[in-house]
Amino acid sequence: MSKKTEEVQVTWEDQQNINTFSKLNMRRHDLQSLIAAAKKRLEDLDDAGAELVLADDGDGDDGCVRMLVGAAFLHTPKDDAEAEVERAAEEERARLAKLEEEQSGIEARLAELKVILYGRLGSGNINLEE
Repeated sequence: MSKKTEEVQVTWEDQQNINTFSKLNMRRHDLQSLIAAAKKRLEDLDDAGAELVLADDGDGDDGCVRMLVGAAFLHTPKDDAEAEVERAAEEERARLAKLEEEQSGIEARLAELKVILYGRLGSGNINLEE
């Protein structure tokens, strides 16, 4: 009982669509990693902000906290540290929104290409699933 697979001629346009699908799929995977990392950084910044809110003002350092800058800890006024953490969190939220927007556009384009390629080549001749 052999199943016949009909031969389909792959055109130059089909090959271009397959190549585009492949590139977009790789970018989607990259974006998933970048989004996960951005969410982790945002979570860490939110935790740091919460720790600053709970920090004791009366530690004898005139309201200063130690803040990691590069590879060194600097004594920084608590208000400045809170502002810096909030600025970094807002920056990360904007970056995350941009990455998620790009991912959404890629997902839509991949869905379009699937319809085109499966319609043209059939699901027996091409596999576009993960």
